[in-house]
Amino acid sequence: MKNSVKTLVVFGCTFAVSATLFGQALPTLTFDENGNGNFNGSPLPYTVAPDPSGGIAANVLIYQLPFAVTPGDVALVELDKPTAVFFSDLIRFLPSAGGAQSLMIFYSDLDDASDPDSLADTGLPPAPNAIPINEVGPEGNNGAKWLPTPGQPGSTSVPVQYNFISDVPEPGASALCGLGFLFVVNRFRRNGVLNGELKS
Repeated sequence: MKNSVKTLVVFGCTFAVSATLFGQALPTLTFDENGNGNFNGSPLPYTVAPDPSGGIAANVLIYQLPFAVTPGDVALVELDKPTAVFFSDLIRFLPSAGGAQSLMIFYSDLDDASDPDSLADTGLPPAPNAIPINEVGPEGNNGAKWLPTPGQPGSTSVPVQYNFISDVPEPGASALCGLGFLFVVNRFRRNGVLNGELKS
């Protein structure tokens, strides 16, 4: 085989391997305020229990991460509030007892202490060293992405991305109308109206 052909073969193989490695999706952990979390689509366990970090004197939403991460805090910032900086949520990473995994606590600000909307609505603990990241999206349907660099909270031995869902949108009027329509159709079907019968 000629040297030029060998060079082309080696270059082609190197390019194919590089394209495969760089084409892979970044491992992503997605979480919301109600215990819905997954790692690349696989569900992650959560619990509501006393705060293991001692941040607040209440039960908090705790996710179990599948690997150990750098401890620390990340604060989600709402930019549409009257003040320049307003933390709406706080994500706290801390080691678990075993050491091979970590915990992630999702704290959310209380709009109405008497009527929490989600499992994370427990209030925010003191976090003077939290790294602020901006929320994106409209109020009621927003969140933030966090891609920590080595040494930052949530970082691990390989690059990983976090998708924090701050607010889950409530059903709109059209969705509620659709549910009502399905209820009525089901009711008529049970009574035989849609089958040409009428049950008394």
